[in-house]
Amino acid sequence: MRRNINDSDGAFFGWFETDNAKLFVEGTYFDGHNHCGNVGRSQWSRELLFLTASGRWVRCVVGGSQSDRERDCELMTLEGVADWFVANGNEALERVSDEVRLLIASKEV
Repeated sequence: MRRNINDSDGAFFGWFETDNAKLFVEGTYFDGHNHCGNVGRSQWSRELLFLTASGRWVRCVVGGSQSDRERDCELMTLEGVADWFVANGNEALERVSDEVRLLIASKEV
């Protein structure tokens, strides 16, 4: 599936094919009432993080309200990617670069 990408200002940057990208899915936790996303904290939508075939990181929000479904994806900095993994507690870190793993490790208190 082809997805549009926005830059940090919300302007169209380009697109990528989700079928050719590595996918990392936001985990969830139960807050006593609902299953909420570890990163976005929403009970209605989930965040997906993609590493595109060209090596760029892209975050997409899926589900939820109509406005969430229509929202394009956005480019992520390596710092933002590290923050995403720290918030998510993702087990799939062997699939990311050493550079991202070092950034994640630097955030440990």
